[in-house]
Amino acid sequence: MAKIQLTAETRSPNRKKPGFALLKVTGWPHNPDQTQMAIQRSEDEKHLGADGEWEPIPVWQSLENMVVSDEGVFVGDVGPTLVDPIVNAPNNSYRVTLKSGSDTETRTMKIDGAVLASSASGSAPDSTSFAKGFILNDFEDVLPPDNKIETHIETPVVVQQEQEEKKPEPGNTVHERPKPITTSFFSRNKSMGIILSVLLLLGFALGAAWFYKWLPFAGQNNTDESSIMDQNLSDLQLLQQFMETQPTTEAILAKSEEWLQTKNCEAMLRLLVHSGYKSDDARIALTYAKLYDPNLFHEGNCIDKSDKDTAIYWYQKAVEAGSSDATELLENVK
Repeated sequence: MAKIQLTAETRSPNRKKPGFALLKVTGWPHNPDQTQMAIQRSEDEKHLGADGEWEPIPVWQSLENMVVSDEGVFVGDVGPTLVDPIVNAPNNSYRVTLKSGSDTETRTMKIDGAVLASSASGSAPDSTSFAKGFILNDFEDVLPPDNKIETHIETPVVVQQEQEEKKPEPGNTVHERPKPITTSFFSRNKSMGIILSVLLLLGFALGAAWFYKWLPFAGQNNTDESSIMDQNLSDLQLLQQFMETQPTTEAILAKSEEWLQTKNCEAMLRLLVHSGYKSDDARIALTYAKLYDPNLFHEGNCIDKSDKDTAIYWYQKAVEAGSSDATELLENVK
């Protein structure tokens, strides 16, 4: 029987501060790198996501960064992404489900009273540092230490040396008349001025053509550059950058289809869940429900297997938002 505990201990000295804790898993027979975990609160039965927000469906987090002690206990440091949502709602109880293949087990998490939220330190954490999952790597950045180290910067001494005036050599001195200063570049070289003006006008024309996409290759180059950049970003980074644009429903649906084709599965699924939960547009909920509908399920669509209950939940949400298509699909899946 598994036991899950959150204590104020930490494996790293730099993390012995509010917002950090040690997660212990005892009595689980599988390896951490083969185990996933989902946390659910009792208040509304929502699940904790990797960004610290509560979601209506399970959000599975890998335990691969946890270390196995000699006694077979999994231990791993967790940061404000996990600690703050739990400690800030002490009246809730939290159920943790462990999953490895077809083997699952759900237990209530025991929380040490000494675990404090990051707000107890008087400063807000940089949440982006803890957005890749619950379990922190040993080398992952943490908040700066509370103890400030004073540094003394020595001010360089500037030695000013007097410059000796050059004395004229004895003899006859030739006084040259100063050359006249040209007041205009074009007056000195008219042909160069004309060429420069033409190049400047040509640059403006090309810039306008690129901006308004008059050139047939402008859009293609933008697409290629965007694709190359996307390949270098994680799914969560892609999602964060896209959400910063405050996308419309049409943009959300188009981006989810694009990520489905490029197999950015985590970004696609989280985009639909976040948007479907916060938006009143039935199309988002309907799109997400279809992915899990046993009657419409297709392998390779970022979903391992169909899920009737998930499909029903999101069909019902789409029906509440006024979708007639969802009503029919809901009847077929029940």
